[in-house]
Amino acid sequence: MEFITTPLDDIAPKVAAARAAFEQGNTRPHAWRVATLERLRDVLVEREGRLLDALAADFGKPRAEAWLTELGFTIGDIDTALGGLVLSAASSNASLIPAGNVVFGGSGASRTVAITPAANLSGSSTIT
Repeated sequence: MEFITTPLDDIAPKVAAARAAFEQGNTRPHAWRVATLERLRDVLVEREGRLLDALAADFGKPRAEAWLTELGFTIGDIDTALGGLVLSAASSNASLIPAGNVVFGGSGASRTVAITPAANLSGSSTIT
């Protein structure tokens, strides 16, 4: 695996761009967020020994303590975040498409969405 670094001068503009995107409500797709969290967890597991050695060398933590207080918590936090990632949708015309009438199905990268308009109504709506 090749490591990619960011030059120090590029960090402030990247942080500013991320903050602007957050304030505008822009997010990455659900599948990207899941894949990124899963990859982070995989890297921590793959490099567990090296990380524990580094924590022992840098902070004098015994391996068991380092796993319990650092690595284990981080992996657990990732698993919690994965369990909490939810899909949501909103209709620009809630009387035509009530919130409960947008239903997500499937899992992982194989998702479906069913949108059912309210009975006896017609019109247009933007789903976001």
